[in-house]
Amino acid sequence: MIDGDTYQISHAGAPDGEPVRARHFDTPEKGDRAQCRAEREKAQQASTFARRLLPRGAAVALSDLGRDRYGRLLATVTLPDGTNIAAQLIGAGLAL
Repeated sequence: MIDGDTYQISHAGAPDGEPVRARHFDTPEKGDRAQCRAEREKAQQASTFARRLLPRGAAVALSDLGRDRYGRLLATVTLPDGTNIAAQLIGAGLAL
């Protein structure tokens, strides 16, 4: 887990893991990139929530693949039961 909307995911093309930026939502920035303390706190809440959805070793499905301007893999991330990560974080009020 990198933050609430970027995850380290192992797949056939990157068995040791690759950063994947989840599509269709944005979580608050953390650390020095945050605009204020409240944003840092919300970012931590988003990361904690995402970590509960995606514990280390959890299986996910990636679709709608692409690359962003930083070279990160972009993908819609869903759990095997069809749970959409974006919808969960947005529904919890932790992402836009």
